[in-house]
Amino acid sequence: MNAKWPVLAALTVQACTASTGPIANHPVDVELTLHETKPVPGTTLALTFDRVLGDSRCPVDVMCVWAGNAEMEISTTWLGNVQETHRLNSFLEPHTFDVGGYRVTFRRLDPEPREGVAIDSADYRIDLSVEGR
Repeated sequence: MNAKWPVLAALTVQACTASTGPIANHPVDVELTLHETKPVPGTTLALTFDRVLGDSRCPVDVMCVWAGNAEMEISTTWLGNVQETHRLNSFLEPHTFDVGGYRVTFRRLDPEPREGVAIDSADYRIDLSVEGR
């Protein structure tokens, strides 16, 4: 009869872990266009790509001394009503922020700059990763 306890304990741990949702074990990628809001699947969190505060990234067709940086503003809404604004950077810190038990990480900002080509703000897309902490 004592041999059943380890199996029962393992099943209990597995059930508790599974109840934390898919984001606890696997980061979720979220891609947003400028001014777009999306809920993060499996969470109580929604993200909004508010604006690009500055973009000095090195054009992909130029050799630069440093990579440059883009600074973005992201708003979060979690539990349906708690709102916060966060800043993320492409090269400088911070690349991440924590909100409501989740970690949001910058992955990519498109389009990549090109020499002599202005980026229309409507063309910006940000790729973020969200995972449980």
